[in-house]
Amino acid sequence: MAHKRVTILRDDLTGKILSDGAGETVLFGLDGNSYEIDIDTKGAEKLRGALATYIAAARRVSGTRSSRIPRVKSAPDPGTVRAWAAAQGIQVGDRGRLPASVVAQFEAAGF
Repeated sequence: MAHKRVTILRDDLTGKILSDGAGETVLFGLDGNSYEIDIDTKGAEKLRGALATYIAAARRVSGTRSSRIPRVKSAPDPGTVRAWAAAQGIQVGDRGRLPASVVAQFEAAGF
């Protein structure tokens, strides 16, 4: 029995289904993260045009990504920090920015 696999490309910006040849998947990176977007041909040209000035001035990086692009540590989830702080008897507000000292204690505790 023969099988036929069909890939349907949907524009990630508009949600429209792209007909054959009317779109593509564009890969790009920024701040140590890699992204891909399915987009129509006109949108792909617009994205490349928007980045062209920056690409022209940039240096191309070779080698392994992890050795060339510094990883930025992401902030811990505020809800998790608040729950941990409450369990430790540390008072923090239900909303707003967490005090840096509380976040530091949370991270020092190994979370």
